[in-house]
Amino acid sequence: MFADGEFQVAGALVIRSGSRSSRFVPLRDEGLVSRLHWNADGETMAAAVALDTDGDGVWETAELRSFDGRGHQVGRLPKVGAPMADQWISPSGRRFLADCAGRPALCVHETSSGRLLARCERKIVRVMG
Repeated sequence: MFADGEFQVAGALVIRSGSRSSRFVPLRDEGLVSRLHWNADGETMAAAVALDTDGDGVWETAELRSFDGRGHQVGRLPKVGAPMADQWISPSGRRFLADCAGRPALCVHETSSGRLLARCERKIVRVMG
C-alpha cells in the first residue's frame, strides 16, 4: 500500500498446506486494483484491472483478467465493470459482482464467460461480502 492509501498488486503468495511449501507468483500487469481470487477451476487466479477510458486520470470501468500459476495472463473479460466488495467472486468461483459498466446498477456475471446473469438497480451505499 502506498502513502495515499492506494495499492498495487505485485503478485500472489501461493501456500500449499499439504506439502508445507509456498512460493511467490509475480504478476507483471499494471493497474491491478483488486484482491486476487481463485477461479472455479482451482488453477487460475482472477483480478480486476482499472481502465481509464477517456484519459482523464479517473478509471471508469474495469476488466477481469485471469492468471495461471506462473503469473501469465490466460484470460480476459473486457468492460465488465469494477468489482464490488473485497470478496467479489462467489465462494464457488463461478460468479462475480461488479458495478454495471456505464449504468447505475449492480451486475452479476458468470466468471468463465463474463455473461450477464442478473442486474439490479443500485439502491445501496456499500456491499459487504
